[in-house]
Amino acid sequence: MEQPNMQRDIETLQKRWNDIISSSEDRSHKADKMYGAWSAFDQEINNFDEILDKFQNKLAVEPNVSSTDIQVLEHELALCKVKLVPI
Repeated sequence: MEQPNMQRDIETLQKRWNDIISSSEDRSHKADKMYGAWSAFDQEINNFDEILDKFQNKLAVEPNVSSTDIQVLEHELALCKVKLVPI
């Protein structure tokens, strides 16, 4: 009389085990996708930081064109012609 119950218990345990494996595989797949997305996001941020640094460096050497003094403007123009720093 115990045999049918044992068979049913084994089948129940096998189904639970299969569900656990399936759930684990789904979570692993989701974690891999999330890691890929975070890696891509991190790379975009690093690229943005590099571009921002380039612009900040360029702005740091921008000429003083707000002056109304001709000599200052001519000096700044001469410096720009010598430097010509492309981004």
